[in-house]
Amino acid sequence: MKSLRFNSILLLAILLPHLYCQSQMNQFDRQPAVAGQFYPSNPTELKSTLKTLFIKAIPSKNLQNVVAMIVPHAGYIFSGEVAASAFNQSDWNKNYENIFIIGSSHHVGFEGASIYSHGNFITPLGTVKVNAAPARKLLQQSNVFSDRTDAHVSEHSLEVQLPFLQYMMKKDFQIIPIVIGTQSEKTCKKIADALRPYLNSKNLFIISTDFSHYPSYDDAAKIDKVTADAIISNSFETLLTTLQSNEKKEIPNLATSLCGWTSVLTLLSMTDSNPNITFNLVQYKNSGDAEVGDKNRVVGYYAIAVSLKEGKGKAQFSLSEKDEKDLLAIARNTVVQYVKERKVPDVDAAKLSENVKKNCGAFVTLHKRGAVLTPMQKINSIDEIELGKHGIYIKKGNRGGTFLPQVAKETGWTKEEFLGHCAQDKAGIGWDGWKDADIYIYKALVFSEK
Repeated sequence: MKSLRFNSILLLAILLPHLYCQSQMNQFDRQPAVAGQFYPSNPTELKSTLKTLFIKAIPSKNLQNVVAMIVPHAGYIFSGEVAASAFNQSDWNKNYENIFIIGSSHHVGFEGASIYSHGNFITPLGTVKVNAAPARKLLQQSNVFSDRTDAHVSEHSLEVQLPFLQYMMKKDFQIIPIVIGTQSEKTCKKIADALRPYLNSKNLFIISTDFSHYPSYDDAAKIDKVTADAIISNSFETLLTTLQSNEKKEIPNLATSLCGWTSVLTLLSMTDSNPNITFNLVQYKNSGDAEVGDKNRVVGYYAIAVSLKEGKGKAQFSLSEKDEKDLLAIARNTVVQYVKERKVPDVDAAKLSENVKKNCGAFVTLHKRGAVLTPMQKINSIDEIELGKHGIYIKKGNRGGTFLPQVAKETGWTKEEFLGHCAQDKAGIGWDGWKDADIYIYKALVFSEK
């Protein structure tokens, strides 16, 4: 009996570590949460469904260097065709270093964003690998990220994208899954600061969002077009203003005009005003277009592809959160020391980033706000000026003058009035002086402290 008991204990001692490892592996791999609901759980049926969706979808428009796409995340019966149209725009023979999948949390509210880094994602079509090394690097580099798993367990916005990747990708791929929990546009900018270095041809960003929720079919088509136009303007502020405006229109049953607005804002914070970025509308439909759709209460879906021209023009100018704090500290210390001692303090340039050292304009307003100007870009046509987005600098001989982007919004001037007043009132070269002068545009990055 003692020998039998000993053998049993020995057998358990051998098996337990193996069972424990298996248990841990299963625990860490994120299991499907909406298979059988949003899409088929049977692999054969799922492949058949995907094949049909890609046949119906808009084919490739041969866009060059697609680095991001905005894709819906509803049940395949409603949004699958639009999603397939988005996926068709990328090069699936490409060997991506990372595919970032970003969605806004539907279940858990928290500050910042969560990166799943402890395991892989499982779907009916198999395992999708998470690229743990860069995921953990992001976690270490920025406290805006956490690795909380509860944000991912029930979240469908990332999961529903995976079978499309598994069906289309011709090369092995790895994902970095990110769920955004914040409701703060400032935090979205911090997330974008951390992700911006990855926005290049080596990586792909999939931004998961639906558009309007629950208005009528016709109202959805109208409001979704307004929102999409704001997105393709490639302006963080324009989208934010548009979403706020949509809420004030009191459209019947409209719960939101962009459920993944924090995810899209994060993308726009990465791309905002980058002249090498182009947003391309691919397809629009809403749930009322589905065979089982109800046209009285619908959800809108857009497929949008984002392409990047690399190696042409200058890189986008941007400031990190640390840059903004450094500039504010320099401005505050300079004012305080000059008022008290009539001295201008020395600045240790070694502690500043290269962007802060660039030759740019800056305005400081006490008690209200501060603005740092991006490097100026000479234009060949006034058609390149976007009122409210671009400031202008007009130079003719040794005379010059500038207007900040806010001036056009505050005055309501037309483009010609904007140019005329700048030429006449600022540069002193007459109302029409801009017509044979050099004109430069720039953007103002506005930030402040109490």
